Amino acid sequence: MDIKQGKKLLKNFDWILLITVICIVGFSLVTISSAVHITSEEGSPYYVKRQAISFLVSLAVMVLVMLIDYQTIGKFAKYLYVITVLALLLVHTPLGVSKMGAQRWLNLGITQVQPSEFAKLIIIITFAKHLENKNGNLNTFRDLLSV
Repeated sequence: MDIKQGKKLLKNFDWILLITVICIVGFSLVTISSAVHITSEEGSPYYVKRQAISFLVSLAVMVLVMLIDYQTIGKFAKYLYVITVLALLLVHTPLGVSKMGAQRWLNLGITQVQPSEFAKLIIIITFAKHLENKNGNLNTFRDLLSV
C-alpha cells in the first residue's frame, strides 16, 4: 500500500464507529469486572483481561483486513468457499467439540473456532463474486443460480 492509498483509507475510515465500539467495550469491561467481583475476587481480573485481550486481537485483525484490497479477496473466493465447507465438515470428526448440546466447534489445539461464523462471511463474499462474474446478466432466477 502506498502513502496515497493509506491517506484515502484514513480519510474514509469511520472514526465515530470506532470510538463508539471502544466506549462499549470499556463499559463492558467495567460491567464484567463488577459482576464477577461480586461472586469471586480472584475471577475478576481473569475475565476482564481475557475480554480486553480478545478486543485488542480483534482490533489488530480489523486493521489487517482493512489493508487487504477487496478485489484480492474476490480472486480467492472459490478457494475460501472450499476451505469453509471442509471446515464445516471437520466439525463432525474427532476434531469437533460439543458445547451446550451441539457439536459446532473445531479444536485447533491452542484455541477453538466455530466455522459457521466464518462461513457466513465467506458465503457473502462468494455470492458477491458470482454476481460480479455475471456482469449484470441476471434476467431470470435460473441465471442467478447458474455457475
